[in-house]
Amino acid sequence: MGRPELILRDAFGVRTDGADLGEEFKGLENILRPSIPPNHDEPTLETRDALQDALNLLERAAETIERYQEREIQMEGQAQAVVHRAREEIKAAEAKVASAEARAFEAEARAQSAERRAEDAEEWLSRLQQSITAAFADRLGTTKKDHGSRLVA
Repeated sequence: MGRPELILRDAFGVRTDGADLGEEFKGLENILRPSIPPNHDEPTLETRDALQDALNLLERAAETIERYQEREIQMEGQAQAVVHRAREEIKAAEAKVASAEARAFEAEARAQSAERRAEDAEEWLSRLQQSITAAFADRLGTTKKDHGSRLVA
């Protein structure tokens, strides 16, 4: 674990000398560097306990920040995986759409071709029917004429 003042500086951009402390960190410099009474060379037990409490608090804060950063990295990785999977699904869907459009275009071309062939076939059938009808009409007309002339004679 690093030094508390370095952790604060790196995590929050806070200088522990009190120069850049905002309202939310007011008084923090007193926790990090409690004043030592001028008559004492050694910090008192109370001061040491306060320093230890401050260090423990800073260590817990640093651990919490680390956990949040690790969670952020994990979530970012998951988000990137989701984005990658979505892009792959979009590519697959676009390929399916393109394939379906191509099949639809081919089907339309085949339908138009079949329609032209059906129209041609109807035209030929109509001509055939006219030819057959005309042939029978000629044949029946000749037969009636022949048959009528035999009856007269």
